[in-house]
Amino acid sequence: MTLLAAAAQWLIVFVFAGSAAGKAVAFGRFRDGIPALWPVPRRILAPLAGLVVGGELAVVVLAAVPATRAVGLILAAVLLLAFSGVIVRSLRAASGAACNCFGGAVVPLAPRHLLRNGFLVLAVIAALRWGGAAAVGGAHLAWALALAFVAVVPVALLDEFSYVLGTAE
Repeated sequence: MTLLAAAAQWLIVFVFAGSAAGKAVAFGRFRDGIPALWPVPRRILAPLAGLVVGGELAVVVLAAVPATRAVGLILAAVLLLAFSGVIVRSLRAASGAACNCFGGAVVPLAPRHLLRNGFLVLAVIAALRWGGAAAVGGAHLAWALALAFVAVVPVALLDEFSYVLGTAE
């Protein structure tokens, strides 16, 4: 189980790194899309967007360092649950708000985004429960990194896969 837990830990690191990078690159679009997700005063849009990107970067750093791994993974779960709450609110309001999950996407939020977040929370739980990368080394760590890298593709490209498979709304 420790190999899968380590892969789960690195999956979280890779997903949050991609998410933070995408949001940073498309910061203006991400910032300007926030009111469609949650009505907030215009003056706090930039600080709020910066806080989200900063939180995601904190997950990357904390979850990658053995001494702070658990803190980073718990922060990841908190962010994922907060993002899920925003998604549920958006779906209930039928706002058609875009998923800016990895930056500047214009794909409307859908139930699949909740499923992705649920999968990632399960990855956090697995990494916390079975030790993650702290419990593996050498070749096992290389395998864990490879598994995480492969797993990050469908997670990050969920909307594209949904479109290709004809399941996008």
